[in-house]
Amino acid sequence: MDLRKRGTLRGTRSTGPASLPDDVLTDLKHVIEYLRKPGLTEVTRSDFRSIAHNFGAYGIRQSEFERELKKQGLDPTKSTYTETEVINMITNLWCSIGKDGEAADCFRVFDKS
Repeated sequence: MDLRKRGTLRGTRSTGPASLPDDVLTDLKHVIEYLRKPGLTEVTRSDFRSIAHNFGAYGIRQSEFERELKKQGLDPTKSTYTETEVINMITNLWCSIGKDGEAADCFRVFDKS
């Protein structure tokens, strides 16, 4: 199912190169560092999905997450992902849907017009 049709991935696409605001990128890097398991240099798949939920893809299902991984050229069967892979995918999700998607959904819930 296309995430835009389902209503999860809403927002506008960036017209330039995708990038996160500095404060969001800093937060993302702190989250990655915090969630990284001792002795690993990569983020687990489960933690990657949690990060995606917190950075804009809050309603994404497992199958949709796997499709997004494939769109980014990532192997959906891997058990860990590098910091760069996580940042690139979160940046694309954030720029395409995350920064305004949740607020727009909340507005629709409470809008009585």
